[in-house]
Amino acid sequence: NSCSPSDDGCMVVHTGGPFQGRTSPVLLRSCIELAMPYADVCDEFDLAETSKELDLQAKAAGVPAIVSCGIWPGVSALMAAEGVDQLKKKGESLGEKVEIESIDYSFFTAG
Repeated sequence: NSCSPSDDGCMVVHTGGPFQGRTSPVLLRSCIELAMPYADVCDEFDLAETSKELDLQAKAAGVPAIVSCGIWPGVSALMAAEGVDQLKKKGESLGEKVEIESIDYSFFTAG
């Protein structure tokens, strides 16, 4: 599926990385030009600082742009919450009560 800036609910979520060693927010600039909402999980200080310099440009274009929103614990916590919700719904559909005792995370980064 594809979407265009005029589609409600479409946005770019940049998780591709690696962000290390980069200083030019090319994708963010493109999103601002296309009026496409944008979020990334950048953890590279210089790239994040350069991206934040585009704040006024994004605001002037009416483009929501969130940089460095993180992956740990943000996105991973949301994925875990979704998993818990799905497990509980599945249990309810089978007439069972599901209790989640713990959630363990294991991360590997190659950046």
